[in-house]
Amino acid sequence: PKQPSDTITFQPGFLSVVKHGYHLSAGLNMRIIARKNERVELKGGLEESGQTFHRYPDAGACFPHPQGPDEGYVYVSNSEDVPGSGGVGGIYFDGEGEVVDYKRLLTDSTKNCGGGKTPWGTWISCEEFNTGDGIWQVNPWPKSGQHEAELTTLGEIN
Repeated sequence: PKQPSDTITFQPGFLSVVKHGYHLSAGLNMRIIARKNERVELKGGLEESGQTFHRYPDAGACFPHPQGPDEGYVYVSNSEDVPGSGGVGGIYFDGEGEVVDYKRLLTDSTKNCGGGKTPWGTWISCEEFNTGDGIWQVNPWPKSGQHEAELTTLGEIN
């Protein structure tokens, strides 16, 4: 894995860097890894994902690979989209921070807004819709390789 620099140069609130149209504090850097409705570039732009990145990304979190962060991680994000088009997507990174995959982890839901990590390593995605607000649990690293979301009884949106 890439090793951090010995010198810390981050200066919070000192917005002196502009990159891709965003103002960043000194010492920070950024890269664009996905754009809504476009395929995700994989492995430094040599390939593209089979699916387009979801529209209206919302709550998200990162999960390390089950065998440790040196093996990679996944960024999981809700999609607060119209009826039947919402859900959850996952951008997968290798241990060097290169994007290696993008896939939809939950589909056919609506306006997935809030969410959060559970202590047992799953993602909770909450639908924000006036008929049947659902709380879904998604495992970003299933042992079977199949991403099967399940409707939970962990709560409800009011």
